[in-house]
Amino acid sequence: MSLSTNQDLDPLRLRQAFGFFPSGVVAVAAEVDGELVGLAASSFTSVSLDPPLVSISIASSSKTWPELRRAKYLGLTVLSEHHEDVCRRLSGPVAQRFEGADVTVSTGGAVWLDDGLAAFECTVYQEVEAGDHFMVILSLHGFGHDETDDGPAPLVFHRSGFTTLARPYKEPAVTEAPIAPVLASRWSPRSFDPEYAVDDEAETSLLETARWAPSNSNQQPRRFISARRGTPTFDAIVSTLNERNRRWAPRASLLVVAIRVAADPLGTPYPHADYDTGQAIAHLQVQAANLGLASRQMGGFDAARLAELFGLPESYAAVTVTAVGLAGRLEDLDEETIERELAPRVRMPLDELVLVRDR
Repeated sequence: MSLSTNQDLDPLRLRQAFGFFPSGVVAVAAEVDGELVGLAASSFTSVSLDPPLVSISIASSSKTWPELRRAKYLGLTVLSEHHEDVCRRLSGPVAQRFEGADVTVSTGGAVWLDDGLAAFECTVYQEVEAGDHFMVILSLHGFGHDETDDGPAPLVFHRSGFTTLARPYKEPAVTEAPIAPVLASRWSPRSFDPEYAVDDEAETSLLETARWAPSNSNQQPRRFISARRGTPTFDAIVSTLNERNRRWAPRASLLVVAIRVAADPLGTPYPHADYDTGQAIAHLQVQAANLGLASRQMGGFDAARLAELFGLPESYAAVTVTAVGLAGRLEDLDEETIERELAPRVRMPLDELVLVRDR
């Protein structure tokens, strides 16, 4: 990413830049003169807890807002992942905006969608004219929200389109004693968001973590190849994966090859090379989780072919390929991979794992 100052702030390019910031979507609605009036806003944000305030941004060209602001109370509904069509209707012809929607109308005239994630009853607290929009600050008078743990995800507006948040489809590890949350929640998905890109800083952070992992006598008998999606190196690594891994791994943002160095330049073996290489990748995966990223190691690849493609010395052997990126949606995987992905997350009990333990 490059940034220049005093540049021409072209509205089209600026809109594209703004689009990189994802935002939730709300329906703003009320009953006005006996008719349902509403619009969709993708700039909802909390402002204050005391007093309770939220804000939305409305285009100054909106013909709906002048009608809505006449209402005594406004209803805000946080839209969920299945509301994309509803959101589009709220931006369409006025007569069709609530077509097929189940709504609740309060005694004050606020209107909510019945299947929203959260609902707020509001009045206008302050309006500020800001360029081609009005910043509308709303005072809250009541609210409710979905209290289930497995309810739908919110609808998100990102890069001029609708999407949703990918939620983990694995629960945190069940442990016999508390462990660090980043470790309890870390797991290895096969589904990655194909639109997400790991930036240079995050990639360097991961590699630095691998660099500083423990090493026997500080011999560091490990090397790495790191490649971001869209590069020739990434494509070369993908070409060495087995058929199963090629189904999902190309969607990852980053592929990291872990390479074990068997001996020093004089031919003296590194006795703990495998262990040291594993340590490095384990630390990299923990750092990925700490950055909010998912990762999965793969052993299903052609190590000889990879060594040939990258001209690795004879003492260098590729051990694993680790995919890194933002966790994606389960439904984006093929049927067989989904079945494998939904396998229970289990570990051997401690009393079987630990052979000797004095207590």
